[in-house]
Amino acid sequence: MNIFEYNGSKYITINGKSFYLIRGYSRDRGEQVFVQVAGNNPLFIEDLPDTKKWRLVKSKCRDCVVYIVFNSDYHNYASDRANGKLLFPAPTSAGSFFLLLRHINEKFGFNLSEEELLKVPEETRYDLISKVRDQGNADIDIYMLNLSDNSEERFKDILLPKPEVNDGNEVA
Repeated sequence: MNIFEYNGSKYITINGKSFYLIRGYSRDRGEQVFVQVAGNNPLFIEDLPDTKKWRLVKSKCRDCVVYIVFNSDYHNYASDRANGKLLFPAPTSAGSFFLLLRHINEKFGFNLSEEELLKVPEETRYDLISKVRDQGNADIDIYMLNLSDNSEERFKDILLPKPEVNDGNEVA
């Protein structure tokens, strides 16, 4: 997959076929892990780099076909693996961040309400959460979760409220 620009718009070549790049996200080493494209060329699962890892979703709009292509390694939310990376595509950056927090909340059983999750600041200062830049024309950045062996303890510090301290005495 190769991204290129033509007349101020971004396009991507997949197996020799060019498509308008609506959204595109890559991992650290530049390998695409999620793309949303539009075009008149047909796109088939066989056009993708590894048919065992990649998934293809096709939908039709008024004048063209829209394809969503993603590497399943970065979208396996049901996995119990302790290490790995998960990407959270959504219509907005805030939506992506919320989906990530909701996943953490459910995975580790923190039982926080949606209102509590919405209060967590949308930041990337957490080393377990990184913002992924959209390489396409939509310009909607999304979030990636970087799980590690001690993720649960580290997420407790981010998500669970800490008791207030007053002169060394905890206040409820």
